[in-house]
Amino acid sequence: MVIAPIGLGLDALDKMGADVHLGYPVLADHISDRLYVMVPAGTGHTAQGRSMRVLSRNQQLLLPCTPHGTAAAHWISAPRDNTPPLLQADTVALALRQLGQRQVAEPFRV
Repeated sequence: MVIAPIGLGLDALDKMGADVHLGYPVLADHISDRLYVMVPAGTGHTAQGRSMRVLSRNQQLLLPCTPHGTAAAHWISAPRDNTPPLLQADTVALALRQLGQRQVAEPFRV
């Protein structure tokens, strides 16, 4: 799922208690100010809103080939061999809704 801006996504992960040191796959795109949180396929229907959306099956996401990435995009939490289960889209969406007092200046744009 895609969350914009990055700071809002990080706040949601913090609210959930999702420790990024555990290896949940979370990628920051600094050029677009978006956070990509990997969730199980088919669960994104709960995560549509002003600051979030889910990539469709025919969209692609380029991932850094190194654990650290680049200045443009890097892993906030790089996946590991012993990665915990993916974060649940509905749990991330709920945390974002609970942070609803924090308004984004613009609606999410593709």
